[in-house]
Amino acid sequence: MRPLIAKSLIITGLVTAMTVAQTSAYFKDDNKGVTTRNLRELPKNISHDELIAIMRNISVALGVKCGYCHVETPGQFTPEGHPVTNFASDDKVTKRIARRMMRMTKDINEKLDDMGDHEFETIQCATCHRGHQHPSEGLDSMFRSPAGAPSRR
Repeated sequence: MRPLIAKSLIITGLVTAMTVAQTSAYFKDDNKGVTTRNLRELPKNISHDELIAIMRNISVALGVKCGYCHVETPGQFTPEGHPVTNFASDDKVTKRIARRMMRMTKDINEKLDDMGDHEFETIQCATCHRGHQHPSEGLDSMFRSPAGAPSRR
């Protein structure tokens, strides 16, 4: 697979795997008129709309809302009725895990791309999570007998 196609598939996979109801809070104003974002796994020059689309797809893929990974201020809401959220904060372990998972899916997709002429489906959050906070099936499921099946012993 060509690098440009692979990159497009990875970005498309991320976009189709992530939901955030709030848009303006992704930017943190440092009171100097400079807007900063705490992006580590996504391109620093990603557009606001692309970032929102990715976050929305992550939310859908895991069946969660923004507050699952991002710090919300209890009892405070935006004029639109969304919780006031510090999207740049790294205080939640779920956000740190999400970053590691993003690196993992990127690595897997790069390795699949290196397998030559074979076409592979792009791995994304929803591939394993399927709308749940934790993947619905783990490796241990491969070693369990289906219900009603005879024992392997």
